[in-house]
Amino acid sequence: MTDYTGSNTPAEQRIWKPIHGYEGLYEACSSGEIRSVDRLDRFGRVRLGKQLKLYDHSNGYSSIGLCKNGVKTYYLVHRIVASTFICEPPDGFVANHINGNKKDNRVENLEWCSMADNNKHAHRMGLNYISEKNRSRTSERMKKRHADSRKRKAKLLARLEAA
Repeated sequence: MTDYTGSNTPAEQRIWKPIHGYEGLYEACSSGEIRSVDRLDRFGRVRLGKQLKLYDHSNGYSSIGLCKNGVKTYYLVHRIVASTFICEPPDGFVANHINGNKKDNRVENLEWCSMADNNKHAHRMGLNYISEKNRSRTSERMKKRHADSRKRKAKLLARLEAA
């Protein structure tokens, strides 16, 4: 297969593996790329594989659509790379970008971790920044919620003491 990728990783250092569930159709690369595989279509014509375009998901991650039996399903690229090269994730685990860059889908930058560990990592890396405007709105909302909670608790205690 001709290599037309824009990766900085030399071609001889890239490792390609079939994507679980899409064997014979798509492969994932250790550098975070996805490609289709050379194959015969249903009419017997040769379809040359090619590097697939990654799309920016609204949450900042790269996503891609994979087709199988005429059904297109969208996946996050970092999850495909991690499940292909590391292992299938345990239940409730998420793929963590070690360097904090959502676009860096290299296998050496990915790890499976719990959501709690992922949130702690984001906090340590300074990735969950809350602007001053949102912080003040959030704190006002929380103050009101706590005040309402204290009022309800006081009413409940008063009713219990009266009974």
